Amino acid sequence: MARFPLLPIEGSPFQQALENTPKLRAAFLQMEDALKDILEPELLERIRLRTASNNHCEY
Repeated sequence: MARFPLLPIEGSPFQQALENTPKLRAAFLQMEDALKDILEPELLERIRLRTASNNHCEY
């Protein structure tokens, strides 16, 4: 599997990898902001954990 290098920016390893494609990172951050407005923080974190688990990623 191809891997993106982690770029030295502030943020999670996922966000550091997304920085390789700035348009994708901007879209992701926009989606994240929208979800924060409609989901409770605990539910959003559970979604993140489940997604990471389903993808066999450490989080």
